[in-house]
Amino acid sequence: MKIKPKLPTSWDDVPVIFDLPYACVLLGKSYDRLKKLCQSGQVPAHKVGREWRFEKEEMLEWLKKVKSVTWAEILALANQLGDISYSDWKKLCTVMESAFKKKKGEDKNDMD
Repeated sequence: MKIKPKLPTSWDDVPVIFDLPYACVLLGKSYDRLKKLCQSGQVPAHKVGREWRFEKEEMLEWLKKVKSVTWAEILALANQLGDISYSDWKKLCTVMESAFKKKKGEDKNDMD
């Protein structure tokens, strides 16, 4: 029986190097989905033997980069994903809507 890693409450609790199951917990992705993202180079990961490893600092930098992507980049990524699941598409739309509302609020404040 595999034990699911506990979700850390702070980045300080995240190990310097961690494996794929731990990354799944951190990112909220399924094992198979995250493995495909690693194989395609969309997530910063290193193949060690037959397993994937992640470095904490690389993951933090990647998350910052992903957080600041443009609409065009998000739509291009969505097109690349092709057969994205409904639940992942719904999550993507929620994130896009939230980012749009935030950006719209920032633009409005710039006019004041």
